[in-house]
Amino acid sequence: MDLAIPSPSLEDYLYCSLRIAESEVFVGDIEPSRFIQNLDGRIEISVSDDPLPIGLFSAMVVDVESAINEGVHPFDVFDSDSKTAPYYRALFRAQSWSGADFRKPVLQAIYGDDEPWRPNLLILDRVTVFPEHRGRRAGLVAIRGLIERFRMGIGLIVMTPFPLQFEAEPHTPGGWEERSRLKLDEFGVGYDKALAKLRSYYATLGFRTIPRTRLMGLAADHKLPTLD
Repeated sequence: MDLAIPSPSLEDYLYCSLRIAESEVFVGDIEPSRFIQNLDGRIEISVSDDPLPIGLFSAMVVDVESAINEGVHPFDVFDSDSKTAPYYRALFRAQSWSGADFRKPVLQAIYGDDEPWRPNLLILDRVTVFPEHRGRRAGLVAIRGLIERFRMGIGLIVMTPFPLQFEAEPHTPGGWEERSRLKLDEFGVGYDKALAKLRSYYATLGFRTIPRTRLMGLAADHKLPTLD
């Protein structure tokens, strides 16, 4: 009797699941970081009814509007986490009345002539797909799923495309284990070509490069393309 797990089909990758890690919320928290929701977890597909991990994701929701309502300056919220801090400086006009008005190049690149005030962000920090599952658009499917699930109340979805093979070498055993698992050292193209390929990849979902930044953004009300 053959008990081998069957190989996933292309259709399996179109219906992946996002398994979000459990998190604890301290109700008495008064730190500005309380307006940042971390979303970390695994990308999975079902093969013979068993979940098969095919990658990892990390994202953050920054609730700028609630911070302003509670009298907390948006800069303090973003500055409370090293991952979110660069986004405030790249996206917002700090001298605006609220401290949460998008810069003109951001508005023009993402919204055109429209200038909505929807400062909440969904930051797509990291999406990785294990080597044996690459080439099946699983990363795009996962990103699309994250956007659909968490864009309510969001104005802008943003990311910093960066080829992971060019990250600084890790300083922890866990970092080396991840790098080995992802086989990052096997990528052979140069940085510029790898970055251009990534940007083209994300543009498939409608992401646009934001001028004078390293970021790509997408209006939360943008109609997402199908990927089948």
